[in-house]
Amino acid sequence: FEMALFDVVGKQLGVTAARLLGAQVRDRVLVDYWSGRRTPADLARKAKEGVEKGFHGIKIKCALEDPNVERLQAVADAVGYDFKVTVDPNCRFYLPCHAIALADALGPLRRLVAVFEDPVPKDNLDWYVHLRQKLQVPVALHLGGGRAVYDAVRRGAVDMLNISPGSMVAFVKQCYIAEQAGVPVWHGSGVDLGITDMSYVHACAAAPAATLPSDIIGNFFREDDLLAEPIRIEKGYALVPDKPGLGIELD
Repeated sequence: FEMALFDVVGKQLGVTAARLLGAQVRDRVLVDYWSGRRTPADLARKAKEGVEKGFHGIKIKCALEDPNVERLQAVADAVGYDFKVTVDPNCRFYLPCHAIALADALGPLRRLVAVFEDPVPKDNLDWYVHLRQKLQVPVALHLGGGRAVYDAVRRGAVDMLNISPGSMVAFVKQCYIAEQAGVPVWHGSGVDLGITDMSYVHACAAAPAATLPSDIIGNFFREDDLLAEPIRIEKGYALVPDKPGLGIELD
């Protein structure tokens, strides 16, 4: 309903959804490529694919028992160290000592890592404070509630945040909390269809803190995004339509 209302009102007023969210601060939103769990060789192939498509980094899923060092070495060998990797185990590094040991084992490959996202269970902020002190790579939490964002930045538990509250308005509000603490943000994803992905583009365009590569990734995986024209992604950036509302039409 929120997406529909922003689209309708924007079209009536002749302004973008981003402007209705407060102010449009950018006309393009940084986006990373994405991959599930893969063998090192297959991830290297996927990283090359991302570079060829113009992306600056890739987010990968993983678990503690995976060949994580070998994976990152394969990426470095394939595309170099300028192509960054967001490492997201969905809390499956289990304990801070495991995350710290992995970061130590990476050695020079740490230069390749943009961030460890949700390395350990998210209900223990003490663990995240500890990781920020001991971990040799940045750490992020994937959150969706204003109170959770406030608590994370107040405690100094994160270097950056992945925020996906399921609402454009809530995203912009939560980004404001992060902005006051100097914590940069990216937008999370549920591997969505085109309308929802475009709502993320507008929300990021209206949030000054949303400077990190977002997970606007449904268009990479869906057979069809249900849009008459797909989201334009150029050189790793999703372009914000200059048409009113969400700037899209259903196919």
